[in-house]
Amino acid sequence: TYYIASKYDTADVCSLNELTKVNINKDDASVLQSVSAITNSVANSIVAYRNENGQFNTIEDLLEVYGIGNATYRKIRGYVTLHE
Repeated sequence: TYYIASKYDTADVCSLNELTKVNINKDDASVLQSVSAITNSVANSIVAYRNENGQFNTIEDLLEVYGIGNATYRKIRGYVTLHE
């Protein structure tokens, strides 16, 4: 099963503005922290995991990153992307 993130903010039904997403395969820790649920330590863990294991193939791979559990994953999955 794969999660497919929405293009628009589903919390705002009338929104026509696309979500701003961060690229977990390219962005540095400071950019990743622009997502409210990504703390400094989680951002650094994402970058470290990527440096050690290569690019993420699916968004679900974030669950392998130290510091990201199910709750954090559910908060950030709509705000991250693998490609530009």
